[in-house]
Amino acid sequence: MITFGLVQPSLSILVLAGWESLIGLGLITGRALRATLLLLFLQLPGTMMPLILFPEFTFRTIPFVPTLEGQYTIKNLVIASAGLVVAATVHGRGQGRVSSL
Repeated sequence: MITFGLVQPSLSILVLAGWESLIGLGLITGRALRATLLLLFLQLPGTMMPLILFPEFTFRTIPFVPTLEGQYTIKNLVIASAGLVVAATVHGRGQGRVSSL
């Protein structure tokens, strides 16, 4: 639906699964965090679109009771918040900065 028929659903599911797996592996291992965060922040707008474009699929009672699909979509807000925290720690890495409390 979101690809306007340009990409087959079976292919888009595989691409999304691979993309999310790369993000997860990058966050777990801590390697290539900048590239991992880039993938994360490029992916998030697409995964949040159903809340706006298809509220009938993501909410039972708009906007208070999410469906299972809506819960999956909303959990991405938590992931985005965690990504911002990780991004804040990656930004200054390797520059010899010492934070003062």
